[in-house]
Amino acid sequence: MKLKPRLDKLRKLAAHLRTVPPENFDFGTVWCGTVGCAMGHAVSVFPEELKLYQIGSSSSFEVEMRDESACGYEDAAEVLFNLEWQDANDLFTPGKANHIHPNLPELPNYASATQVADLLEQFCQLVESGKLEQYEI
Repeated sequence: MKLKPRLDKLRKLAAHLRTVPPENFDFGTVWCGTVGCAMGHAVSVFPEELKLYQIGSSSSFEVEMRDESACGYEDAAEVLFNLEWQDANDLFTPGKANHIHPNLPELPNYASATQVADLLEQFCQLVESGKLEQYEI
């Protein structure tokens, strides 16, 4: 059965990322040591669905669904955006997006918030054009 991704939510996150100052974004912070990673910012866009939790006594944080149905940025992205787990991982981890489709860029860990927003929009366009057969519109 094909998934129907929440393109509306991906686009809402992309719109938010376009407003984030460079000093408040670090795509290389995959594990959300700050809220600088893309899914860390998703917490402020979707506060009714996501939350941050502190990892032990460290200064690092991770993203989880408020209902605790998913813990970790990949799992939370999978649930929030209704994506396959591997695609959720590849969209929100530096250097992996072209594993989803060769037209998607492999963004480096120093990619800007705007570059990540562009990536999310490109993903949405691929879904809408039917080029990602694991998804339906």
